[in-house]
Amino acid sequence: MAVLTFILWYLFPALRNTSNEFSAAEASLTLDSVKQSKQIKDVYEKIEQNPEINDELFEKPVRPLDLISLWEKIAEEEKLIIEISPNDAEKYQNDPWDFLGFKITLSGNFINIQKFIEKTETSKYLFQIDNLIIKRDIPKKVTATILLKAYNKKDGK
Repeated sequence: MAVLTFILWYLFPALRNTSNEFSAAEASLTLDSVKQSKQIKDVYEKIEQNPEINDELFEKPVRPLDLISLWEKIAEEEKLIIEISPNDAEKYQNDPWDFLGFKITLSGNFINIQKFIEKTETSKYLFQIDNLIIKRDIPKKVTATILLKAYNKKDGK
């Protein structure tokens, strides 16, 4: 019993210190999240109020053939089977920006699909992935269906 008391006597302050450190870290992360949210809101308001900034977001108008060529090149690099089709855009009628909707189906290794998505997101085009469904077909092979929007300059300018 004395040994248990001795152990608890030394562990309790350490547990309390760890708990305090965790609480401080959690508070810091929460504060950082609030700051980031405010920064995103400020940038969005500036873009919304100033159409010239909106034009700076886009290098050039999105051309479907350029996008398809980009995705086919990335799929080939990553050894993926790819199918690309247009996505029905009627459900996005209230979207304030022009965009092209696509459905991309990829088959291959999960890591390669992940690399495909990363390369797409870091390309010169502005994308929003609306839906991503991944299912395993056979061991080490998966199929991913991606619904995304490629944003364009207003009126293709």
